[in-house]
Amino acid sequence: MEETVDNRPAITPEEFTELRSLQAQQTFLQAQGYQVYNFIANLDAQYAEVQQNYEARVAQAKEQLATLENELSTLNEGFRTRFQEIVTAHGFENVDSVSIADTEPHYITPVDLTAPAEVPAEG
Repeated sequence: MEETVDNRPAITPEEFTELRSLQAQQTFLQAQGYQVYNFIANLDAQYAEVQQNYEARVAQAKEQLATLENELSTLNEGFRTRFQEIVTAHGFENVDSVSIADTEPHYITPVDLTAPAEVPAEG
């Protein structure tokens, strides 16, 4: 410590430079911390928005899936009813399963579900 003419204590120029350097580092680190804090806050806000969009899209997809499942169920029931009407009209009332040929004429053939299925020959 150096003494001045008016007897007040004074620090050396080296000590002053050291303290200013430490203060500058402190200010720099505080600024960096503030930037990182803002970055995290922005990421949190973006994440919240992405999460909301995700949840909304999942809910929308689930609604669409439920609608499709209902439509499919209705269509399946309509198919079964109409299939039964057509097959019954051709005399297949008490048959568990039938096969209808893909080519014309579209022959209806009863299928015995207890018999083993024929395995096509490889050739």
